[in-house]
Amino acid sequence: KNLVLLYTTPNRVLAEFLKETLEDSNIPCFLSYTGSFLEGGLGYVVKDQPGYRLYVPEDKYEESLAIKEQTVGNL
Repeated sequence: KNLVLLYTTPNRVLAEFLKETLEDSNIPCFLSYTGSFLEGGLGYVVKDQPGYRLYVPEDKYEESLAIKEQTVGNL
C-alpha cells in the first residue's frame, strides 16, 4: 500500500497521541522522526524541518484526515 503524509509536528506527544487514536480506529500508521537537533548544532544542513511525520495508507487518508482534525486540529 502507498503511504501518504498525514501530519508533521515537532511535538512528540501530539504525534504519538494521534498515532494511538488512528490505531484505535483500525488505521495502520507509521511514525518517523526526521532530522536531529544534534545535526543542526554541528552545522550539517538539514533539508527538512526536524520533526515527527505520521504516514497513513493512501486509501485511509480521508478518514485519517477527519480523525486528525478532531484530535489535534491545527496544532
